[in-house]
Amino acid sequence: MRPVQVQPCTDPALPPTLATGRGPAHNGQRKRPKAFGTQQEPTFHQRTPMLRDQDFDILPTLRVRVRQHIFETAVERPVGETGQAPNHQELGGTGQAPNHQELGGTGQAPNHQEIALVSYCSQGLAALGQREIVFSVDQNSLLPEQFDDPLSFFEMVYHAARTGLYVDVGDLSRFGETPMIRGTELSGVCYLPAQRLPGFELPPNALSALGLFGPDEVAMVESGGLARLLPRLAKDAGLLPYPPLTLLSRPKHCGPDDWSSSLLSTIPGWTFPHARCSLRLASQNGDLAQLPSSTQAPRTIRLRLRREHREQWQAFWPLIQDAPAFALRTGIDWDANAILLWEQQQSQVLSNSHALKPNSTISTAGLVLLRSDLQHSSSLPHTALDGRSAVLEDCLACALDELQFSQLRRSLEEGTELQLGPLQLEWVDV
Repeated sequence: MRPVQVQPCTDPALPPTLATGRGPAHNGQRKRPKAFGTQQEPTFHQRTPMLRDQDFDILPTLRVRVRQHIFETAVERPVGETGQAPNHQELGGTGQAPNHQELGGTGQAPNHQEIALVSYCSQGLAALGQREIVFSVDQNSLLPEQFDDPLSFFEMVYHAARTGLYVDVGDLSRFGETPMIRGTELSGVCYLPAQRLPGFELPPNALSALGLFGPDEVAMVESGGLARLLPRLAKDAGLLPYPPLTLLSRPKHCGPDDWSSSLLSTIPGWTFPHARCSLRLASQNGDLAQLPSSTQAPRTIRLRLRREHREQWQAFWPLIQDAPAFALRTGIDWDANAILLWEQQQSQVLSNSHALKPNSTISTAGLVLLRSDLQHSSSLPHTALDGRSAVLEDCLACALDELQFSQLRRSLEEGTELQLGPLQLEWVDV
């Protein structure tokens, strides 16, 4: 296993969210809105951003604000022998990601790099009960004839909301055979809490639409959950917990057999984007490279569920009560210090530090529960899990006996907190 240091990004606005199921599937041909301006667009090779405010009335009650602005990120440069970037901060502990955190533990310090963005933001979705949405794309990869393409996306979300189909954090929208932006493989978007962008004003409680490229990335999110793909995007962009923009030139991060080759594809699973599953270290673990394979470091599996969704968990139990093993695919834990990544048949840890502090938390893609009293597939490591936790790809795994499963069921039915060996179940209000 190897550690990966990643540059944390700007703060996610973290409002209370309610996952409402699968977002609208956008298929078929799109009606094209009016063209995106006719004046000469400014270049972005200067340090001071030159903003051009443009509003587009897509429908009588739907407006899209389009702004061109600069997003500053960081690239590495040598800083001597300290191995510590200046003003280093750890991600987590506040429910938000600190602004412009710096790379640590690599002997490098950040140097600012500017990315020219075009950001599109809706005005009018909130009146229908749908959270407003922002979509940001790198301007240098966007051709002039493509500038108006994202406007159709907002119109489709608007019409879906009018029929009662809403999207929220963890949901997915697919574009069928017609990509969101012509000449690209932008096959869908996933929805996340909007992150603050310098030079661009966001509406309250906004969502960010992050692009998915090709049918394999869309299929990965549908099958394995968003928390499996996001760490790959974070690693590629060098930004934790996820990039606030869509880079049209980025590589695709899933292949056709990516999910089918996963051990988790053989386990019945359900996605709960509002739930959080993380690994808490009771003592300093040292090198992150040792974490996925280490069984000696004291650690706790922390499963956090929303109290408002208790009825969903009550309905879920009959589906899994006789299963020898099942997976709960969860969302990203925004309070975590690091994220677990599964890529190229290898578990990795993404963090802004080479070593985690005591009581650090690592966000995972979910929890696999195995019943030690039932027959399992030989490919599952249930015999070595009794009383302990283990890393299984980008998820955590834990084995429970019949009595413990009964206690878990009672906790889900009554909404009470529970401690079962390494598994700690918590109910939260937000």
